[in-house]
Amino acid sequence: MNCEEAIAAFKSEVENLRKNLQLKNQYNEGLRKQIIEVRKNIRSITGNVSSMGEIKKNPADLVHQNIVQVVKKYDEEISPKVGQLREMKTKRVNQFITKLNMTVETFNQMVAYTITFDKFMINIEILFSICFFNF
Repeated sequence: MNCEEAIAAFKSEVENLRKNLQLKNQYNEGLRKQIIEVRKNIRSITGNVSSMGEIKKNPADLVHQNIVQVVKKYDEEISPKVGQLREMKTKRVNQFITKLNMTVETFNQMVAYTITFDKFMINIEILFSICFFNF
């Protein structure tokens, strides 16, 4: 076999391989479309079965499920927010109580100084009266 015949045989083999690959790709594409169609059918059947199951359920069970969902949503979303609000209010109340205690303490100190000053003044008056009565 000469060089030209070998090249022609090689090209022919490559062309055959290309055709086979094209056929396999087409076959795979057909299988992929069938798989997608089967999946769609399974989803629709599953949806129909689940909706039939809900129809057969007792209405009280459906109400119970709804209540459970509401409670779950409350626990997941609302309860943490309520806790945060409670913490903020507690913090504000504690700050107010601290300020109020400081104000009361300041007032008590002022009263104590006033009483001390009054006692001092009374003592001075007593001293003056003693001094004046002794002279």
